[in-house]
Amino acid sequence: MIIDNETILVTGATGFLGSLVCEDLLNLGANVIGIGRKESGYIGERTKGSKRFTYIRQDLATIDLGVFKKFNICGVIHLATPCIVDDKGNCNKDITYDDFYDVHVRATRKLIELSKQNDARFFIFPSSVSIYGKKITVTQISNETCPTPADYYGLTKYMGERLIEIELSKVETKGIILRYPLIFGRNHPHGLIYTFYSLAAANKPISILGSGKALRSPLYIRDAVKIITKCVECLENLDKYEIISCGSSNALSIREIAELTVSYTNSKSRVMKADKPFSLDWDMNMDIAKLKKKLKLLPLTVEDGLRAYLKDLDIDGQF
Repeated sequence: MIIDNETILVTGATGFLGSLVCEDLLNLGANVIGIGRKESGYIGERTKGSKRFTYIRQDLATIDLGVFKKFNICGVIHLATPCIVDDKGNCNKDITYDDFYDVHVRATRKLIELSKQNDARFFIFPSSVSIYGKKITVTQISNETCPTPADYYGLTKYMGERLIEIELSKVETKGIILRYPLIFGRNHPHGLIYTFYSLAAANKPISILGSGKALRSPLYIRDAVKIITKCVECLENLDKYEIISCGSSNALSIREIAELTVSYTNSKSRVMKADKPFSLDWDMNMDIAKLKKKLKLLPLTVEDGLRAYLKDLDIDGQF
């Protein structure tokens, strides 16, 4: 269990995932320092009103580590990432390699230095299945699967992973890499689940690219948050450098996910096959053995995650 008065630094604190991580850490008794670029983003009123929460509004690329001198930081959770899409789901077409590198690599190294200065117990870095950018042949993606990043996001995430292992190899700080699939939930206006829901809610046709048979293990937001807090609570169960594949407790095809969304929302949408190829028409079925063994955690199924998501949105569906 997290010890009272220990202080944890969370980057990306105003974001979809970071705001909920801050909230849960506070509920577990930790002091939390949040860093973000926005004024408050998704940070809730209870979090902002907590005496154990400190918010620093700065850009990680230019932040001076001196601002943390008065804090005794026991761990870092580095959630910050460039804004690939805005709050309305529009793609940021101006984002560059340097933008990704500044946050995933340069800022990561800066935060590692802060961890060393504080003799921190852990450094948690949520990575992504984007590191597997090219088609893989295994039936399940695990921490042993060879990364083959095919875009700047995946490349710099993988560079951050490797940097953490190298830089922390001679100190006591544990490096924990969480390879997340698609995360979905309220306040996340993009991605596969959101797209299907938006079309179903409007009774519009849902077109499936490729075969529609490719498997996915999308992770409900509350499980994504719980994985991070469990890493802190179960730190003694984790190796010095730990890579953990994350995902729902089962996998469904893209078409099945679309059909379930239509069913759960009582939608009149038709799910149809689009006459277009799909570059990611291969299985992203995550092996979650480590989640169950080391963190004693079993995430929701895709079906239950969808139900929870729709309840969060106050959708009165057929559950």
